[in-house]
Amino acid sequence: MMPNFLISRLASSFKTLNLNNPKSQLNLLQQHKWHLLFFNSLATKDTKRPKDRNFTISYLIATCGFSPETAVLLSQKVHFKTPEKPNAVLALLRKYGFSETQIANYIQKRPMLLLTDAEKIIKPKLKFFSSIGIFSSVDLPKLVIENQTLLARSLGAWRSA
Repeated sequence: MMPNFLISRLASSFKTLNLNNPKSQLNLLQQHKWHLLFFNSLATKDTKRPKDRNFTISYLIATCGFSPETAVLLSQKVHFKTPEKPNAVLALLRKYGFSETQIANYIQKRPMLLLTDAEKIIKPKLKFFSSIGIFSSVDLPKLVIENQTLLARSLGAWRSA
């Protein structure tokens, strides 16, 4: 199952391709290397979890606004079968004032966050940083984005500091 917009884009490029001209062939590959990577990733047999990977790719595109190319790359780092955990993480980040752009930037750098238990792991940290009163609702997302290990570190380390 290939997205129609990618198929039509490649099809129009193939119409103008001169098969006898190596420069034309190279130009086609360079222009569409990410599309070809995307198709290859869908066609390659992933013996681990092919359905999970396709679901993950679709999810990342639909909920985080990633391009197909970025979603394919991120799906190599993170896999999930259902949207429950990722949805909970995204909802919690939104609740704490993260913009869609901030969420996408953070997920792109730390995709494993989507597999985290939002209520048990992320919420206590966000709640703690909000409660100490030095970060406004606007500053908290900026702080987390700029210091990406904040949500990965133990809350105990912050309380004793």
